[in-house]
Amino acid sequence: LAYVSFESQKAVVWVQDLQSGRRSMLANFPGSNSAPAWAPNGSQLAVTLSRDGPAQLYLIGREGGNPRRLTASQAIDTEPVFTSDGRTVYFVSDRGGGPQIYKVGLDGGAPERVTFQGNYNISPTISPDGKTLAYITRQGGAFRVTVQDLVNGTVRTLSDTQHDESPSFSPNGRLLVYASRDQGARCADDHHAGRAPAYPPAQQRAGHARAGLGAVWPLMPCCGYRALPAAASAGLSGELVDA
Repeated sequence: LAYVSFESQKAVVWVQDLQSGRRSMLANFPGSNSAPAWAPNGSQLAVTLSRDGPAQLYLIGREGGNPRRLTASQAIDTEPVFTSDGRTVYFVSDRGGGPQIYKVGLDGGAPERVTFQGNYNISPTISPDGKTLAYITRQGGAFRVTVQDLVNGTVRTLSDTQHDESPSFSPNGRLLVYASRDQGARCADDHHAGRAPAYPPAQQRAGHARAGLGAVWPLMPCCGYRALPAAASAGLSGELVDA
């Protein structure tokens, strides 16, 4: 487990063994240390450091050591995430003005912009097959889960709530889990928790079909975590999908 702690009154990256509970400090450089992301093989992490100026991306081994700089700009580069093959890192940068999603190979080189629709796109995550990018986009005053087909460039918004955050694909790529501060107008029944549906199933399906959305499960109502079918991006809306 990699995480950021402010226990020393500044942002520091720690790693913790989930079996033994033993933890060690990974990044405590001058400035901010944040946004750790594991490489798929677990050998290293991408982190955001501001030790040399504006926040930039670095690679650092799982045991720590001297980080290798991955991006070099006068902008803020943050929120790194690896592709499943470990060869590419997607990240957020405001180098073009507003926050957009870019990608860069582990061998360095010039980052390539990925998102062009909308002026505020953050929190990228890549599907296990590498074909779909999910992220949060701002639409007016709302922040919603959006997916982009990395093959043909098609962009589709999946959620219809106002304050969505932190999308993440399930390991099989069929669901997107995300956090939301809204209760939402339409919620499908939560089969996994065994709770009764908030609305009758027929009403849930019809509502989401009208909206062009997939069904949504409230996974943890106390925390606002939800799941929706990633397949909705392919037009498979209005159907319940079992992970």
